[in-house]
Amino acid sequence: MNILFIAARQHTNYNGIFKALIKKNNIFFNSIYKSRIEDYNLVKPDILKQNLITKLILIFLGRDKTKFFYFPKFFEYYKYLKRVKPDLVIIRITGRFNLYLNLIFLSFFSCKILCHEQKISSRRTLKKKSVKNFLLYFEWFLLKFIFNVRLFSPIYKKEDKDFFYLPFVTDFKKKKFLKNKKNNFITIGKFEKRKNYIFLLSVLKRLKTDFSLLIIGEKTNNNHNINLKNIKNYIKANGLQDRVKIKVNVPPKKINNFLKNKGLFILPSYNEPASISILESISFGVPAICSDTCGTKVYIKENINGFTFKTNDKNSLLNKINFYLNNKIKFEQYSKNCLQYSSNELSSFNFHLYFNKILSSFEK
Repeated sequence: MNILFIAARQHTNYNGIFKALIKKNNIFFNSIYKSRIEDYNLVKPDILKQNLITKLILIFLGRDKTKFFYFPKFFEYYKYLKRVKPDLVIIRITGRFNLYLNLIFLSFFSCKILCHEQKISSRRTLKKKSVKNFLLYFEWFLLKFIFNVRLFSPIYKKEDKDFFYLPFVTDFKKKKFLKNKKNNFITIGKFEKRKNYIFLLSVLKRLKTDFSLLIIGEKTNNNHNINLKNIKNYIKANGLQDRVKIKVNVPPKKINNFLKNKGLFILPSYNEPASISILESISFGVPAICSDTCGTKVYIKENINGFTFKTNDKNSLLNKINFYLNNKIKFEQYSKNCLQYSSNELSSFNFHLYFNKILSSFEK
């Protein structure tokens, strides 16, 4: 089967999915741009030249709207689709302009279409709540019955015939318990304000025990530079230089090297749609803490493979960290629970179970 992914960029959370699909399928990826830290060993993205219409739109709206309005040259894109001959297309929804132009072009090809949303509720239930929700419901109706699209989310874990769950995949080869250093913490994410790194540092400095923290972050634009500078200033101002280390733009394939001797992964961010780093840490036997507004909290089993805390609540996060540190008897069990959970829920086998359910729905 020829499978075409369409998204703004080839995010690292696709890597596990590629591994699950690439053995029996031909994988293509059409993206808008590349990032310096993405891993293209499995699939190299195809970036087509931009259409004149979208260039004009972006002149008025600004380059920061690229992922919402970018679209390739019409004839070039049609030739690309004709060459790929997709049997299945998986579209990551960013902007409606981009989405519906893709759907129009794909209507000329007899392919199944899946739309990736990072939602925790089905649109089918939204029609009575507000004008905005009704429009989302109407769009679901349009996508399903006009374009024969199936919607799925990696963070929606309910049984629903109209909105499907398709889990992330983290397929580390080494699945053995590692005796981690309990007070060694790690956090991973872009150097953005919403990642809440300074919030995390302000909590950790209140710990009454020694600790170390490794921050692995992406720095690929000026905003990242500014936030990284603020983090370094905070570390220096609070005398945390010996306890906190920072690594910048670490390639995805090297992340597991930094997880080996860590006892706890902490993601302090707010407005976090779905962090794959949480799942990577769990798959390496490192329990995780994240906020209660993080999408991938659905993969955390409280006090089994991790914990959740109240978003932006310092006492809540501090209490969770202390609870973990004070549970010496359970320390090794947490790590074993993570590995067991990963082998069951984040495996290629589990992914295919849900993937096949979605494909079979086209036949009904």
